[in-house]
Amino acid sequence: MATLAILLLCLLLIIEHHIAFGDIETLLIIEGESITIPVGGIRKIHAVSWFKGEEINAKLVIVNSNASKSGRFSIVNSYGDLMIQTVSGEDAGYYTVQVVETGQENYEITRYHLDVYYMDSPNLIASIDNTNSHYALHCLWGKIYPEMEPNVTWILNENILNTTTPKYRVTDEGERWNKIVILGIMSENDFGNYSCRITVNLDEGTMEKTSNLEEIWKASSSASQSIETFSVIEGDRTVIPARVDVPINTIKAITWYKFKSPETNYTIVSLKNRTNGRFSIDGTGENYGDLIIQHADREDAGYYTFQIFQNRNSRQQTFTYYLDLYYLVSPTLTTFTENGPTGNTYGFYCIWFKMNPEMEPYVAWLHNGHILNTSTTKYSVIKDEERSIQTLIILEMTENDVGEYACRITIETKLGMPNMSKTSTIENVTISK
Repeated sequence: MATLAILLLCLLLIIEHHIAFGDIETLLIIEGESITIPVGGIRKIHAVSWFKGEEINAKLVIVNSNASKSGRFSIVNSYGDLMIQTVSGEDAGYYTVQVVETGQENYEITRYHLDVYYMDSPNLIASIDNTNSHYALHCLWGKIYPEMEPNVTWILNENILNTTTPKYRVTDEGERWNKIVILGIMSENDFGNYSCRITVNLDEGTMEKTSNLEEIWKASSSASQSIETFSVIEGDRTVIPARVDVPINTIKAITWYKFKSPETNYTIVSLKNRTNGRFSIDGTGENYGDLIIQHADREDAGYYTFQIFQNRNSRQQTFTYYLDLYYLVSPTLTTFTENGPTGNTYGFYCIWFKMNPEMEPYVAWLHNGHILNTSTTKYSVIKDEERSIQTLIILEMTENDVGEYACRITIETKLGMPNMSKTSTIENVTISK
């Protein structure tokens, strides 16, 4: 009978926790728009506080009755509704509102999850295929959430190009590339300002971003180029090679740009200024001209352009690379206690957030530094991948179970790179009397 009671309690807890998380309403918004998150119900409010997260924690307060505006966040009416102006990707996540109605002493708590759809602007790069004198444009897009293939539109001097004609050849190069090649002899009508527009259509609206290149090819000095991608884990050192294939004594200048093309305003380092914070140029032997990045962070992801000038005939070469940065944000670990017929049941919520590459992490539970075997009847694990939450329930808490608990999440990176792990810990978990 005792075993049956425990199994019934386990089933009850699982049902209860699914209902609790099922009650969290998910709100969808496109980046750049504004949204109002309702308190819920038309009633007179005595006090209201909004928190960024799932906890009632003073450190997580965004706005409240005493301070109703903070940057883009504000309480907009007497009901306590929260408005977020010009939503960004950083605003995604959980929101909790704590409300005290007029004439009441107890407070109510409601939780929401805000899902923000966003899209990076594409990068547009021009090149010339010297083997057949064909002119080409490469449209490269970065992150799109939700992940989907965008519609690509090519524009010349504000007029949409009809790329189905024999004059053009359009190809897809990899998962995030679209390339247009202009065939035949270039005429004056083909010069000017080119644009690449990417569009994603959603039920909630349309996301659209455009990249432009002005007055290209008139000098006809662009070198053909292919874009190579390098990957690095956040915090590590990485090197982007310069691919210098000329005698060092013939080099007049080398410059690295944090951009899709040589732009003076985006200069990082050069032979004249070899060090700039975490960035530097290698000046030794076969690594001459390589770009070194120490302690790479998320801001370093993106396109890098390397430009070299030679003394002889003022020859110029330009190469563009893409740096993909892998990162993992530490999970949040919280605890809860449930009263049941056989005593108190203890549990933990492990919640994970942003990561690149986006994937389902492996979750390990630890007690006093040792990995728990959660497959035994002592524990119940509830997985909720859609909300990035895993729950651990200890069905019978004893003195042997007190101490430190931790949740460790791990994701795999690509071949040849180490996996990434982050851990969150709660110390001094004891039995409630």
